[in-house]
Amino acid sequence: MARRIRYKEHYQPYPEEIVQDIMFITTKENNNMQNLLQHPTHTDHYYDVTDRTILRIRVLKSGKQKVTVKSLTNNSNGYKSFKIHTGKNKYKFYSAHRFIGECCAGRVLGSDEHLDHIDQDKHNNALSNLRIVGRSANRLNSDTAKGYYPTKGMRYQCWFRSVYQGTFDTEEEASELYQTLKAAALAVELDGVHTLQQMITEVA
Repeated sequence: MARRIRYKEHYQPYPEEIVQDIMFITTKENNNMQNLLQHPTHTDHYYDVTDRTILRIRVLKSGKQKVTVKSLTNNSNGYKSFKIHTGKNKYKFYSAHRFIGECCAGRVLGSDEHLDHIDQDKHNNALSNLRIVGRSANRLNSDTAKGYYPTKGMRYQCWFRSVYQGTFDTEEEASELYQTLKAAALAVELDGVHTLQQMITEVA
């Protein structure tokens, strides 16, 4: 069972290894809401911009607030995720980065919208490292495909977006062309795209 802590004025910070399992209660007056971004549909869930945590905040009958810091786990794709209670004995798993993106956008993202990790680190959900992009841009900013392959004659073919680009004597030449094409295409895809940090800064 989660540990409960009651305090009157200020709470002392806890070590990172236990903060995810702490459940604490505050009054509305003591709780600082200005750095919280509310989710558009799961309205009792928030993203704390300062502490970079996901919270569930409920008002008790006493008028006090029950604040739960959501515990994050790795899903099958390697992303941080957590559970949202949707009904009696019913839960939904949510990717943390997508939840954060929807909090920043103030709307539910479409199936064709993806949260791109700029540095390709799936665990780095800093607002400055996330941006809402299409599937094409999301795939371009990844290392899942290198775009060049060895041939039987010990040469290397370069392909980009299923289009043959040429055959080269060395892997380095094929890689250089692929990376050049990839960078150019990504620049076009990202025209006008902002990070989540820039999005909320512009709104503020």
